[in-house]
Amino acid sequence: MKKNKRLVAKLLSTIFTFCFYVSAQGQALPGPDPLQMEDAPDLGYYPVPHGMKIPPDVELGAASSVVWTKENHLIL
Repeated sequence: MKKNKRLVAKLLSTIFTFCFYVSAQGQALPGPDPLQMEDAPDLGYYPVPHGMKIPPDVELGAASSVVWTKENHLIL
């Protein structure tokens, strides 16, 4: 009789642990609150104008690679 109680207790604790683990893994973190993102601190960064001229009829997408040559040319 004592063995049965021990077995049932072990089985119930295993089931409880499994259910707790599964429910904890299923939780999704909430996204950032938009109101908190409005007051970001100033980090001192500012855009720097560059001399790269792109023709008006050309649209750049995501570059697969970027390299500077010895002649100081930028190749996308």
